[in-house]
Amino acid sequence: MKRILWLVALVAAQCCSGQNCTQTVPLTVLDSGTGLAIPNLPAEVLQARLGKDAVPVIGIKQTRTRRLLILVDQSGSITKAPTDSTFSHERKATDVTLRVLDELMGELPADLSVEYALFDDQWVFGDAFSSDSKAVRKSMVEVGAKFEKTGKGKTAIFDALHEGLMRFQTIQPGDAILLFTDGQDNRSKRSEKQLETELRASGVRLFTILLAGHTFAPEERLSQDTLVVLTKRSGGVVRVLDATNTGWGFDKLSQAAAQDLRRFWKEEVLTGYLLQVQVPANFNKERKWTLAINPAADPRFKSAVVSYPDRLLPCPAITATTR
Repeated sequence: MKRILWLVALVAAQCCSGQNCTQTVPLTVLDSGTGLAIPNLPAEVLQARLGKDAVPVIGIKQTRTRRLLILVDQSGSITKAPTDSTFSHERKATDVTLRVLDELMGELPADLSVEYALFDDQWVFGDAFSSDSKAVRKSMVEVGAKFEKTGKGKTAIFDALHEGLMRFQTIQPGDAILLFTDGQDNRSKRSEKQLETELRASGVRLFTILLAGHTFAPEERLSQDTLVVLTKRSGGVVRVLDATNTGWGFDKLSQAAAQDLRRFWKEEVLTGYLLQVQVPANFNKERKWTLAINPAADPRFKSAVVSYPDRLLPCPAITATTR
């Protein structure tokens, strides 16, 4: 019964009394020195504030990603042929990333289900989430074959993310999206504000591997910056690959990047926390808040870095009534 109540609280804010309501937000907590996930973080070392007012932290639960949608950009700017010297480093960085993702699909944890998708201004998704490595890899091949008949070359990142959220149907604790893109959106009909609202309301964490390379037009650069903000506000993390680094031509950088992507997968994409904070029931509009580690409370966590949504959503109307 306790587990059922906890899961309900993760999907929607629950009524604690006639005077307050509970918000549940996802967190990623890393050691800044090692880059590894920090386990067993106690609630008492966290300090939450709305402006000058303290916000009670009433619970924290370590969690793992249970369903993961992998969404891979196939637009022209990210899939240039390796013979094109202008984009040769971008292509090498892309190849390394896709190779690592393919390897990871063969090493899926038993409790993780994955769906694979490709997009540019169109999108092709796998049939369903699966925890079977062979089924996922088969789906990757099928998605690739279908996409060859669909893709046009422009990019609609925000639209593809919206469609990706729909793949989860009923959102569950531990749902996440891993996006690989260069951040160049030049086709989406959905605005970044609309997508941000959807992401935060869903509780799905977005993780982004961002291929940062050649300069785009100002509006396209803006979409990169917006994507970084969207990722962080969902409680996820951005991993930047500098495709202009000439070191991509040598094995040393490629091997180091592959190792870091594996660390990113294990320590950030697949792990995290769900935090519960208590706010007044008349909390009727979105507000910015801060969350920090109090190193004085426990010096073991002085190097902890917390990634979290920096805005709290309004309390559901039902919580404003006295039961």
